[in-house]
Amino acid sequence: MIARFWTRLTRSDTARVTLGNGLGAGLGFVVLMVMTRSLGAEGYGAIAPALAIMDMGQLLIDTLLAAGVVTVASRAQEAPEGQAQADHVLATGTWLRIAGGLIYAALFVLGAAWLAPLMFPGQPNGAALVRLAGLTGGMLAMQSALIGGLQIRQRFGAVAISAAMKNLFRLLAVGLCFGLGWVAPLALGAALTLAGLVALMAVAVVGAPGYLRRVRPEPNALRDILGINKWMVLASLAIVSGRIDVLILSAWSSPRDVAFYAGAMQLCIGIGILSQAIVTTQLPKVAKYSTNQEVLGYIRRWAGRLPLALAPVALMPFVASWIVSAVLGPDFGAAGPVFAVLFASSMITLVMNPVLLLLFPMGSARLFGLTALGQVAAKWGLAVLVIAGWGALGLAFADVVTKIAASALVLGLLMRRLRHGKEGFAT
Repeated sequence: MIARFWTRLTRSDTARVTLGNGLGAGLGFVVLMVMTRSLGAEGYGAIAPALAIMDMGQLLIDTLLAAGVVTVASRAQEAPEGQAQADHVLATGTWLRIAGGLIYAALFVLGAAWLAPLMFPGQPNGAALVRLAGLTGGMLAMQSALIGGLQIRQRFGAVAISAAMKNLFRLLAVGLCFGLGWVAPLALGAALTLAGLVALMAVAVVGAPGYLRRVRPEPNALRDILGINKWMVLASLAIVSGRIDVLILSAWSSPRDVAFYAGAMQLCIGIGILSQAIVTTQLPKVAKYSTNQEVLGYIRRWAGRLPLALAPVALMPFVASWIVSAVLGPDFGAAGPVFAVLFASSMITLVMNPVLLLLFPMGSARLFGLTALGQVAAKWGLAVLVIAGWGALGLAFADVVTKIAASALVLGLLMRRLRHGKEGFAT
């Protein structure tokens, strides 16, 4: 029975991506534990904004461009030209994502003097830390771009290489720093930048897709990709808002609050990995839907899984402080309530993300983007009111409340369109 279960599990695309990304997440957890236990809450709070900038680069560029590339390439495979046309789309999208990584790095390098007092108040080397973090974020975005073409080819095991390499080299860099006694934020930032460069070079050597060498970018593909992704500029704020939350807390609250929020957010990474694995494997399939029956059947399947998400959310407040202390160290025990609330937020995303994918084949990417923008704007509006009195916990509650409201709005509008829409809505 166990052997049969394992065979079925490893044959599932979602399971393969989840298991593969789990390796990267496991390494990431080790990095997190080493840093929080070695630096304590105050020390980790001083470096956490740099980590947020580094990770935000990859998240931002992937969110802005990946969905459009996958959607257009999936449709291209259905055309008479098949894979040849899809390769043109993939080449165009990959170069576009590489350019995005370069722009991301340039913005932080050029704006470091202005950003440093906001993100690293009181740190004498804040500007240098901003530059290093921006460069690392750009390199991680380019690394992800080189791997991205494997998604549309449904080589899902290889898609997980990016996160695994990033965290492997991070672990080596952080271990070396603590072994040598280099615990200052600037020293850790430099080591993490070097780790990002090595990871990028490793992926470029072993994972650069062949179509980049034999296919040139195509203007029509660029137009189609940007036609979908123009609204993802707005939606991207929701994806990276957790990292921006860390930066907001670093400007308005104490390093201890920053550490609590950043550490709790990282503990939710397992939910994010599962959510991303589902999106990675479902988007190429969902992008081909063209009838109301297909969409309604998909919604019913996911609605049946809702109780599985609600049960751990109800249990978490009773065990959150114990989990945080066990993983991050006793100095983080007070972050338990923050973790419980952010865990609930992550479970909402896990349930809703697969359903929100339906907006792409329905030609409603604009709705996705506007709703995401509204959720983030409302959250940060509430943050102005609650951070002063409630710190990290207040910001976490603002995230959950606004996310529930946004999810309910999108689901209601989606169901209304299905009731009144016509068949064959894919564009």
